[in-house]
Amino acid sequence: MPLFKNYIDIHFTRGGGNIKSEVTRIFFTSPTSAEIADTEALRMQPDQTLAVLGARMPYMYGSSRVSPALYDFCLSKDFSEDFSKILVRLFMFALQGRSYSKSSLSTLLSNYQKLIRFLVDYVQQPSCTELSDVDKDFWLAFACFFEKSGSKKKADHFGQAKTIFARYQPTALGGWLAQLRLSRNNDEPAPEHNSELADAGYSNAVMYQIIALCLEAFQRRIGYLKRYETLTESDMPSDWLYPGRDNQKPAHGIKRTRLEKGEVQETESFILLSQWLNDEDLGYQTLIDHFILHHKSGLIIRSSGGPYTGGIQGSLKGLLSSKKLVPQVMKFFKITARSHGFQYQSGGRNGSLLDHYLKKKTATEQNVIIDQIGWCLANLLMIQTGINKEVAMSMPSIGEDGRSILLRKDPIFVAADGEGTDAALWGYKERSKPRGRKVIPIQIPLSSPLYKMLLDYERYVKVDQTGPFLEFGKSFVNGWSTAGRKKLFTTLYPIYDDNGNMLNSIETPRFRKVFATRQLLDRIAGIKDANDLAEKIRDDLNHERLDTTLNHYLLKTHVGRSVIDIAIATITSEKLAEALCFKGKIALTGGTPGKRKVFLCECDDPTNPSHDAYVAGECKHYDLCLGCERSTLTAYHLPYICLRILQYEDMRKRDPAIWSATFEDRWMIAHNALDQYILKDQKNGQHLVDEAWSAARDGRVSLPPIINSNRM
Repeated sequence: MPLFKNYIDIHFTRGGGNIKSEVTRIFFTSPTSAEIADTEALRMQPDQTLAVLGARMPYMYGSSRVSPALYDFCLSKDFSEDFSKILVRLFMFALQGRSYSKSSLSTLLSNYQKLIRFLVDYVQQPSCTELSDVDKDFWLAFACFFEKSGSKKKADHFGQAKTIFARYQPTALGGWLAQLRLSRNNDEPAPEHNSELADAGYSNAVMYQIIALCLEAFQRRIGYLKRYETLTESDMPSDWLYPGRDNQKPAHGIKRTRLEKGEVQETESFILLSQWLNDEDLGYQTLIDHFILHHKSGLIIRSSGGPYTGGIQGSLKGLLSSKKLVPQVMKFFKITARSHGFQYQSGGRNGSLLDHYLKKKTATEQNVIIDQIGWCLANLLMIQTGINKEVAMSMPSIGEDGRSILLRKDPIFVAADGEGTDAALWGYKERSKPRGRKVIPIQIPLSSPLYKMLLDYERYVKVDQTGPFLEFGKSFVNGWSTAGRKKLFTTLYPIYDDNGNMLNSIETPRFRKVFATRQLLDRIAGIKDANDLAEKIRDDLNHERLDTTLNHYLLKTHVGRSVIDIAIATITSEKLAEALCFKGKIALTGGTPGKRKVFLCECDDPTNPSHDAYVAGECKHYDLCLGCERSTLTAYHLPYICLRILQYEDMRKRDPAIWSATFEDRWMIAHNALDQYILKDQKNGQHLVDEAWSAARDGRVSLPPIINSNRM
């Protein structure tokens, strides 16, 4: 941050015919006589106008309103001199290199002073000594303060006050602060089950399109790399154009004789190319396989920055130059370009085809095509686990034991045979000093398709085991919102909002955890192609009941249409609602003899839960009880469920960025359990639940702390 000064000057130039520049001098302390004289001299300079904030000049009218000097204002709130100077320096940092008019500066300063006033009330005493003391709990409370305001510009005013802290990396809370928004429904009390950032998130329709497109693209793109690595000569037809073959050999039954003028003798290779070019199924795949094997054998080469030459590439270009089979060759180039996701270039240049089959040479190599594989995987990882991009990008390749991080098992979640069921990964979230980086756990079931995708990425994409797990070129990361291809983004990833407008980019801070993601991912295993996947999901999710109002998404989408189809179908699936409901039974007459007493309910059989989490053969995860069919809920348990909900919400305040990935589903199930109890006991249910909330809030019941896990 800059050193403390008594004042600073901010310059501003308006457009149009007014050539005068504006200078606003902001005083942070009462000006000295010398500073007053300098200000009056500055005011007399031609070609500029001068405004002053934080001090009254002799030339000002006595009735004009003057904002207090910021440093003096902080001291008046009983903050120490050192901390008051820190607050001023932070304000100076936020203005560095920026141009503001006097009115904009006045508004910014006013909102910053509102923040400081609230900070005084929030801490009850001037105990703040470092900027790191202004934590997430403060910002959530400050947002709530603004939400209660009747001002129509409260969102703008909150954003301005927040910007001063968000621009300085040590106080930006790892990017979390920039994501914080005011709730839109400001006239209603905030329901206990809403996430702080829910209003900023994408709708279900958008989220499912992102999921489906990333699934389709990852599976297809990783398939190209697998094909290159696993394809051998034994996979080729017996008559393929292998290295060393005489491609000028006459076709069968035609002898090599002296030709008459104008006569063309067909060769075996010409006949074969003609057959393959006229078969869009097996023929096209045979040609693509020729590209792979000819490159692996060195027949196809590429000079630095130039096109691929030689081998099958040269054969096809030769047909074009000799004007043979031109329509068929051009059609092959166009169809393969479209199916691989790139634009065909005229003149027969088809170098981009091989680019989809070749790994990068270094982790940071600028290679948008391969980086998009990691982009799809990272987006799915963020959506399913709830982590943000910072955490996903910082996940290391190697664990503490020097082995792949994917081999690191969670010691808590184990199967009946003692084997781990989850991979325990982690990433980092930068925090202000002196606390440094925070480790964010990432739990992924070993049986999940997402884990298998991580394994495939490690096996077929990664080239460096010493750096981050996900490997990207720097320029690609800077263009993350458009997958590194701004001009082609809408072609590669057509996503429509709820109004039917196509998105030109995506913002990862607007991702939300989608509870049916796992159901969608589960269907990847064993599929042959997108149509096979679509058929399976249609059966699973009762596709015939798809809301027809969603069909405009399908009609406008041409990439992975069947995958989009099933993803949108998921929105209306009954399975989604079922996944967030209380699964147990409700007893209105008290407990049942012989049942195991646990914190949130009674348990029929802890050795046979209906969920998939075991510990040493017996379920001990009482946070999962309400989602288990073995549970029985009585009136006795209502206060404990209410208290658990409050504990979940406390965890949300501490770290809303990962809360949706860890507790939001359990918290929704707990609310559903209370709702079902009220429906079951129509006479006393509402009264008992109200009493339970009072008992929970008054501290009349207690529970152990929550086991913090990212398990999906």
